Amino acid sequence: MTKKNSRDKKRERALTAYNATIARIKTWRRVALLLGLVLFAGFTACDVGLAFACIQREIYLGLWAAIVGAVVGLSIRLVLERRRFQQESPTG
Repeated sequence: MTKKNSRDKKRERALTAYNATIARIKTWRRVALLLGLVLFAGFTACDVGLAFACIQREIYLGLWAAIVGAVVGLSIRLVLERRRFQQESPTG
């Protein structure tokens, strides 16, 4: 096996791992966005529903803020993963 073949296989493994990581992060980000959207829609549309379910407004907003924080964190991680992969790859 030549060095070029070895490098190509190593590059292919790194690319496969990168694509898997990006797909996993995007999936979790979509789930968090959906949860945040459902909570926000429920909060704005069903003010009576909050009182009926005995959920305090502060708890509800706290849950929504935690989900928004998770989305922001996943978005930052996505950008950092892309930058790290571009810096490690010789072709950019």
